Amino acid sequence: MVGSTRQSSSYLLISLQAPKTQPNPQKAASILTWFHKTAQAHSIKDLEKTLPQVSSINGMQVKDYLQALSDDNKIRVEKIGSGNWYWSFPADEKKAKDAALEKAQDEYNKASATVTELQTKVDDADAARAEEEEMLIETGVHINIHAAARLTHRV
Repeated sequence: MVGSTRQSSSYLLISLQAPKTQPNPQKAASILTWFHKTAQAHSIKDLEKTLPQVSSINGMQVKDYLQALSDDNKIRVEKIGSGNWYWSFPADEKKAKDAALEKAQDEYNKASATVTELQTKVDDADAARAEEEEMLIETGVHINIHAAARLTHRV
């Protein structure tokens, strides 16, 4: 019974936590632009001092913005020594866009090949159906001629 009480109370603690909000996209963009302009790696300590002035954010939000930019692969984070270092260079962004473009082109080419393959199958099926209809018509006409001949012989 004591165990179930603890489970339900921990459940309540989890459910009462405030949901995380997404950082303001304009402020995140200004932070990214600042990273590109500085063209160097920054420690968390430096960023907690500088970013509130750069993008008009609260010092408590710095880590949230950094995490969001990192999650979107817009900045890079590496643990060097005892601390994390953050950076982003314009060339990294161009490489990411080029990779995304290449991936999209590959997917388009695969889809286009599939469409071509399926269209060929549809065309082949239409041609086969047309041949079958033609054979049925010819056979039907032949049968109808024989049926007409039988009818005329009976009379």
